[in-house]
Parts: sequence; C-alpha cells; structure tokens
Amino acid sequence: MNKVNIKDERFGMLVAIEATDKRDFGNVIWKCKCDCGKIVYKSTSYLSKDRMCSCGCYAKIQHKKQRRDISKQRFGSLVAMEPTGKSNKDKQRIWRFRCDCGKIIEKPISEVTRKKNPTQSCGCSKAWFIGNSEHGKKQYSNLENNYVMGTNVAEIRRKDDNPTKANTSGYQGVTYLTTRRVFVAYCRFQGYYAQKACHSLEEAIRVRQKMRKIRDDFIEWYDSLTEEERQEAIQEYDNNRDFFKNYYKNKMKEII
Repeated sequence: MNKVNIKDERFGMLVAIEATDKRDFGNVIWKCKCDCGKIVYKSTSYLSKDRMCSCGCYAKIQHKKQRRDISKQRFGSLVAMEPTGKSNKDKQRIWRFRCDCGKIIEKPISEVTRKKNPTQSCGCSKAWFIGNSEHGKKQYSNLENNYVMGTNVAEIRRKDDNPTKANTSGYQGVTYLTTRRVFVAYCRFQGYYAQKACHSLEEAIRVRQKMRKIRDDFIEWYDSLTEEERQEAIQEYDNNRDFFKNYYKNKMKEII
C-alpha cells in the first residue's frame, strides 16, 4: 500500500486506529477496530478498499444469511421453494425457486438478494409484463391460480369445439395446410409439441382427441385431489420435473 498513514481510514468493516511497531514481511501492522467492536491487528497488505475487511465476523454474518429460511418469500418473479442441499464454488447455499411463468430454477441466495442487479426471474419477460398496472395484476393473479405443475390448467380446460378465430379447420388443435393439402392434429403439453399429418378432417379430429385425452386425464386427476394432496403432488413434480415431462412426451409419441 503506497499510503503509509491510513489512520482513521475505513477498510470494509475495519477502521485503522494506529500503527504498531510490528511488521509482516515489511508491511506495517495496524491496530484496527471492527464494526462489531472487536480490536484486531492487520497488515497494510491485508487492508484494502477493494475487499471486505473484518475481524472475521463478516464471514459469520454471510454464513448466517446463507442458512436463513427464505421459503415462500418472493424476490421479483421468483418464489423460494426449498434449499437444494447443494452449494456453489463459493460455498453459498443454493435454493430452488419457482418463476411466475412456471419454470423452476436453482440459484444461490446471494444472487436474488444482492442490491445490484439481483436475479428476479428465470429470464422470461413476466416481471416486466406484470408490472403494477391493473391488467398486470390480473395476469399475475391468473398465473398464481392457474399455472400448476408446468401446466396452465385454465388454458387446457377450454373445449376443442370452441376454437380461436385463427383456427382454419373449425376444431381446436386441428389445422389445414393448404400448401400440402393435409389436416394436421397438434397438441402441446408439458413443454412437448406433438403433431401428426392426416388425410381427412375426421382422422385429424380422432388423433387430436387421443392427444387431448392425455391432458384431460391429467385435469381429472388434479381435480380429484384435496388441497393438501395438490401441494404434495406439486412438490413431487418439482422434485422430478424431467421424469414427468418425459413421461407425457412418450405418451404423446405413442399416438403420432
């Protein structure tokens, strides 16, 4: 350190009080007072404004923060679910978070609680979209109430005989491709998009109904659960997300 006299200067949580006669490889040892009240002796090579200096209590404080329970607390679009039992290379505790869009991510607490550029979502635009407007609050409420186990249950409850205006066949989940002159039955569930080309509208509707039944069976099962059973099912899904996705993906593939 170029500056010899650092009396009364602050370095992290330490304030230099006075220099001592002791040396450490030529570096002056300074008597310092920590914010916690403890007196410690540190060399000028240790003291730096580019690092968090302390008597050792800073590490304890950070460790305590890492061990605290943040379950069900909200950080932007993320809601803390549970600790994963893992730590990163800096020994920071990693938690599992559910984003408002339904995606599950794992992040250390420090990333979601830091003051500068904290992680507030899985990376989607939901945090920007929701905002504080009445429309945003309504959308947020819909996400909270309808998005469970990777599925928007309100969306898939809509009957196929009530298609959107953009539909070209008159039956939801079936479209007509004029370039190929075929009807295509399609269905998206658990992140997998299944589709099958058919020679007639009737055939396409039958294929779509088979695809739809997989989703309907899911809804029927989910509706039969009590609130406690639903929470357990959601927890099981979050812990085995890839297994469930592959299970429904394979069931769709059996049809196509």
